[in-house]
Amino acid sequence: MSPPDDRAVILKRRALLLGSTLAALGSCQKASPPPETASGPVIAVPESEAEDAGTAEPALASRDGGPRLRGNMPSLEVPAGVSDAARSQFEALAQRMTRVHGVLDEIERVAPKCNISACEDQWLVVAKKLFELEDAFQFSYVCPGSSPNAKAYEERQREHMEFYLARRKGVESWLTGTLGEPGWTRLQELVEKERFANPRPCLSYACSDW
Repeated sequence: MSPPDDRAVILKRRALLLGSTLAALGSCQKASPPPETASGPVIAVPESEAEDAGTAEPALASRDGGPRLRGNMPSLEVPAGVSDAARSQFEALAQRMTRVHGVLDEIERVAPKCNISACEDQWLVVAKKLFELEDAFQFSYVCPGSSPNAKAYEERQREHMEFYLARRKGVESWLTGTLGEPGWTRLQELVEKERFANPRPCLSYACSDW
């Protein structure tokens, strides 16, 4: 019989590798040693531990805490030469944005690793933080103006809001992926309870040019 050609050898090797991979993933051979074609270290797991692992509720995806996306954050400095009125607006904006990014940091740090059905009291802390983000902008409206100072402030505010909303969207997407749609829905219900527990007045503003 003539020796197999290179193509046949390659296909045979692929078949062996695929077979060993499927066997490992499916745990088809608990008590038998791994095929000789398997690569990497092999750790034997007692059957009792394997059965426990199969029934235990998986931990939720974790995420390292700390500031995110801060490298491109718009400036918090007050521009030189602005009026006193404009300075107060720039300072208020800096304080507000520092606060909300700090809250986002806290959400990433304190978010539990358990499902919301198992530890709703811990997820309530996250709901309070999400409400705090909303509350930070409750009285943040600034009347538009036609002066160079007002235009400079408007541009700075726009930059900060775009940056903040992009970061918040990322955090909320992570929470949704972590909790799943039912868990995220329940979290929103907890946020709604915070709104009812902390009503805020609706205000109207009389604007003048600045």
